[in-house]
Amino acid sequence: MKRNGVGDVVNLPNFPMAERKKFGKFTTSPLSLLAFYFLSVGFAACQFRPSYPSDKTAGALKKMCSKNYGLSVEARRAGDSLQAFIWRVGMMRAGQAEMRPEAAEAFERALLCATRISLSTDDPLKFLEIKMVDALTGATVSLFRFVPDIKDSMYSRFAEEEYFSRLVLEFETRRDDRKKEWKEVDWDPPMTMQKFLAKQVVSRLKRRGPLGLQAHEDLSRPQTLTVVLDNWNVIEKQGARQKQDVTDLMEQTARKVVHGYRYTGFREFVLQNQQGLALKRGVF
Repeated sequence: MKRNGVGDVVNLPNFPMAERKKFGKFTTSPLSLLAFYFLSVGFAACQFRPSYPSDKTAGALKKMCSKNYGLSVEARRAGDSLQAFIWRVGMMRAGQAEMRPEAAEAFERALLCATRISLSTDDPLKFLEIKMVDALTGATVSLFRFVPDIKDSMYSRFAEEEYFSRLVLEFETRRDDRKKEWKEVDWDPPMTMQKFLAKQVVSRLKRRGPLGLQAHEDLSRPQTLTVVLDNWNVIEKQGARQKQDVTDLMEQTARKVVHGYRYTGFREFVLQNQQGLALKRGVF
């Protein structure tokens, strides 16, 4: 497995370098987003109406992707989320945890369209979700972005590295007996703030932790942020220092994320192994 960019991304597909540069331009550049924001939102404000009314954001996303890039996507507005779903044949490079350039480009373009709409609508969106599924293997790449983070970045309220760290990117490889025809879209439940922060803690932990670290979030207990280390047995074999570093990193990451968003819905955090044994816990 490889790391990319700013000490990133363990256990996730790496965008090809050329694509990552373009991807980064639209997701981490405050100046480009700020320019677009004033051109689009400012003009819409002069007209006393948004470019994309709140009841038409999903349709606008489908139309923009199709018209601008010839990209076919499914889209819906659910809860606080604007979601896009893309079918792709041969999304990943053969035998590698890396997206094919054309798949990465399609993914990037869908995100760009969703970002444009989120900045030019009267819809109080909180989350953008882009999900791409390989129609042959069932492998998925999902991206989640908190819309206010986009606007905060444009006004330089935090550094670009922090903006990138707030992006949640998940990769799942799933081999099955999927038939060749494309099936009905299996939408994920709308994102919530609690779930987004938990996923972000896990995402940051994987990026900053040792290579091969496997973890997932567990929100089965109300007001408790639980992170499960799926391969704690491997970490244990690396010695006491490594165990201490990983547990300390989890605590630091959880506190940074929860306090950074001024979120009060969690009262405590727990780090546990795959058998449910608590390795570290604390209160916020």
